[in-house]
Amino acid sequence: MSLKNAKQILLLTLYFFHWSCEAQWDFSGTYALRYEYIKNSPRINASTTDRLLGSRLELVSTYTADKSYWTLEVQDARVFLDDANSPLGTDDVNTLEPIQAYWGYRWGASQENDVKLGRFTLDLGNRRLFARPRFRNTRNSFTGGYVRWKSDSTQIESLIAMPDNRFPRNFADLDANKVQLDKNYPENLVWSIYLTRELTNKDLYELYYFGLKESDQDDVNTRNRRLHTFGGRLVQSFLSGFLHVESEGAYQLGRARASSKPEDLMDLDINAWFGYVTLGHKFDDLWSSKVDIELNYASGDKDEEDDKFQQFDPLFGVRRAEFNATNLYGFFARKNHKSVGILFRAKPSSESSLSMSYRALWLATADDSLPSLNLSNSSNEDFLGYQLEGRFRYQFNPTVMLETGGIYLAKGGFFDNADQKVNSDNTVYLYSEVSLKF
Repeated sequence: MSLKNAKQILLLTLYFFHWSCEAQWDFSGTYALRYEYIKNSPRINASTTDRLLGSRLELVSTYTADKSYWTLEVQDARVFLDDANSPLGTDDVNTLEPIQAYWGYRWGASQENDVKLGRFTLDLGNRRLFARPRFRNTRNSFTGGYVRWKSDSTQIESLIAMPDNRFPRNFADLDANKVQLDKNYPENLVWSIYLTRELTNKDLYELYYFGLKESDQDDVNTRNRRLHTFGGRLVQSFLSGFLHVESEGAYQLGRARASSKPEDLMDLDINAWFGYVTLGHKFDDLWSSKVDIELNYASGDKDEEDDKFQQFDPLFGVRRAEFNATNLYGFFARKNHKSVGILFRAKPSSESSLSMSYRALWLATADDSLPSLNLSNSSNEDFLGYQLEGRFRYQFNPTVMLETGGIYLAKGGFFDNADQKVNSDNTVYLYSEVSLKF
């Protein structure tokens, strides 16, 4: 070996030794076990009572070297104690799935600018249209690219990715917690640009656009959506933060079919929207109490016989905070919906928090269905009922947290006169969850 080659090998060895010393591995994980019970569910063919034990393990590993990093997250979501009439779906089961596997690169003074390439999960804005679910047993993931650029007061986020379709999809495989990897398809894409501008006193406004294109695949039926969604959000505080107002709205247009049934081949013109307004007050007390009054509206389809479709599509958003718990409950979503509610939140201690809400709920359009349950009502009865919900959390230590809650739904005339035979007695839903972080 020549002296020159020996020097090159030595320099290369020293470089990689220095690089590896600066690199680091991070490992973390969570485990959640939740028991759910429901009585008098209005789902079609539902048992009078039902129960579900959901288990979710998530393991995350990140390798960081200078400004580059690689992240792998594996999720194992399973359910037990269900029966033949339990509403199992891909929101319950996703076993041994790599929901994140990407390369990232951060730069800037505080490394707030970020690029991700690969499979990832993501929250955008207030999570109403694009989110990583938290209460639901499974996550939304996407394969593609994401960029975030941030200055002192402005943040721009952009993505183009393939939605990952969760598998398995039939009841027998879901009931057996079968291991089957998720799939994505190049023909199915979502893309977005999301602007956030911070103002004084933590006020902010957001402007965003989402595009979505999809088509049927051999093992996945779709509504062949080609959607364009334009929206904005405004958050303002008054009286030194003791009064706050949040409003958000979006308009949706494009083409889609009314259902994902293979025989449904009629493309409809989309003309839909949603709106949200909350007025809140923060009390100067020991519990840091807050009270919000919320208004929600999401348009519904006015005439199933015409060539238009006005039912709003919430894309990849979540509904837990404003509508209801999902899984065994999950009756209402940001589709053909209007409601008014009052929400109380407090922190009795540094370890605990509680919330209570009371909502009155209607269909936005009586001629349309209740989409989450696929129920219709020929009598044009639009009142869904009154929903009372409560939740309590206690953080025993940095590792262990307990959460318990429940919902009481006093059903309205819609369920009494539904075209399908469903249980019209009032619904009780209870759950308890223990979660661990490590």
